[in-house]
Amino acid sequence: MLITAAWARAREKTFIISPHDQFELAVLTAGQMVRRWTSVAADGRVFVPMPCHSRQHVTVSDPRAAYQAQCRLCGRTYDLELIDENDGGWGAVLTCVDVEILLSRALRRGSIRAS
Repeated sequence: MLITAAWARAREKTFIISPHDQFELAVLTAGQMVRRWTSVAADGRVFVPMPCHSRQHVTVSDPRAAYQAQCRLCGRTYDLELIDENDGGWGAVLTCVDVEILLSRALRRGSIRAS
């Protein structure tokens, strides 16, 4: 399910609980907080889905540390905090931060022509 800006404005909250939905980039403004479900691997690593591109995940090795995560597709940056749910799993809170970062991308062959 894609969460639109109109839906977010109608809810008028800065905290959205959404286990796995993908959000429009207009919803993810500075200060917006998104609660996510996580997956835990056998070796203890925690996988957190990004709010902007739900098929992209961040891998966290130490769940008790604070992190800053960035989507490699759109460049959106988040403060990431994991919450112990006391059932063997972790919840994640991603807070959008207003950081301008440029990402590099691979160019297709022939996309730049020498003059």
